[in-house]
Amino acid sequence: MTPTEKLLAALRDHGRTPKQSGKSWTCRCPAHEDRNPSLSISTGDDGRALVMCHAGCTFEAICGAINLKTCDLMPDNGTEIPRRTPRRRPRATASSTNSTGSPISSSSGLDATLKKVQAQCSEERLSVLAADLGVPIEAVRSLTPGWADA
Repeated sequence: MTPTEKLLAALRDHGRTPKQSGKSWTCRCPAHEDRNPSLSISTGDDGRALVMCHAGCTFEAICGAINLKTCDLMPDNGTEIPRRTPRRRPRATASSTNSTGSPISSSSGLDATLKKVQAQCSEERLSVLAADLGVPIEAVRSLTPGWADA
């Protein structure tokens, strides 16, 4: 039995009736008094059951309400669940080229542009922006703001 099947069976055993919609299910959440289905259930790429209560119940509370352990909703294949790593954009270097084959400016060129923009940010402009945002001027400075005069 897959983790998702275990979850669906446990929900049924506790008086809930999950309804399938495409590749996922919705159900009234067992962890709180739920008049409308707020629980979303699907299967992850690695086989684990994905559960989300749109009313804010925790994964642990949902499992506890139907007498499941959190590990019951993980695949039992003896392998570790892979973690997704965020994608990062490559940094521009002097040897980089754009889609037309033209060289992209080096990061030192970007540094020079940033310094030029920062120099244009007078203390008066920074203080006005800080006041408009309701934050200390140091917070605005840390964001390295710039202006485009139209």
